[in-house]
Amino acid sequence: PNTRILNKLRAHGIAGKVLDWMADFLRGRRQGISVKGNYSCWMNVLSGIPQGNVLGRPIVFVIFINDLPD
Repeated sequence: PNTRILNKLRAHGIAGKVLDWMADFLRGRRQGISVKGNYSCWMNVLSGIPQGNVLGRPIVFVIFINDLPD
């Protein structure tokens, strides 16, 4: 969940306006799909790091998975 990502960013010393900006970047996202002209309903995205952007790779992803061995 996005809360987990934000907590990990906070643990790495990211705070204040930068953390607020990251929270705004991660929250309130929606997505939908289309296949051969058929469209799904828009759904809220509750977790994950948006792909195809400068922040999503590799910085936030690495912070998110950094403690997996623990």
